[in-house]
Amino acid sequence: MKKLLLTSLLLALFFAGFCQPKKSKLYGTWILESSVFTTEDSVYREGESYKKEMKIVSPGHFIFIINKTSDNSFIMASGGRAIIDGDNYTEIIDYSSRPDALNQTYRFKAKVVGDKWYHTGLIGNWKLEEVWRRKK
Repeated sequence: MKKLLLTSLLLALFFAGFCQPKKSKLYGTWILESSVFTTEDSVYREGESYKKEMKIVSPGHFIFIINKTSDNSFIMASGGRAIIDGDNYTEIIDYSSRPDALNQTYRFKAKVVGDKWYHTGLIGNWKLEEVWRRKK
């Protein structure tokens, strides 16, 4: 009986390791370096000289906050569910300081190279390209 119990326990511990979510390179704290919004007829560039943005990604969740660089005044904050599947990164906004952002889903292509996260997707009809730097 003891052998059966011990074997069952060891097998449970062994297989529990396979059930753990894989550690993503996106997990952590990120600082926005630059963002480019492209529409049909315009290109808007924003960087650290205009806004300070921090994003934290954890298994299943994300949150970000944006302040204006010039006076550190609050612009907005949002958070919710994060889904990471290979190079696909999805944010589902569950809470936000901007009511129009609630329940929105944004899908991005994500690539991490060294301490940089390259993030590309659509916000409505606008193409968004961002570069984030890992906070150390």
